[in-house]
Amino acid sequence: MRKLDYHWQSNPDWFYQKDNGVFTIRPDAPKEAQESYQHYLEQIRSERGIE
Repeated sequence: MRKLDYHWQSNPDWFYQKDNGVFTIRPDAPKEAQESYQHYLEQIRSERGIE
């Protein structure tokens, strides 16, 4: 397994956890945090075989 991109979690002001436990990036997070989150989602989809 590859090391997942967790840069977006390095600052708690950039994300929040929904009631169902899913972490979500805030819309006002810096561009690099948003890109990191998108990369993380792509990695998760790839690991799980989701297109």
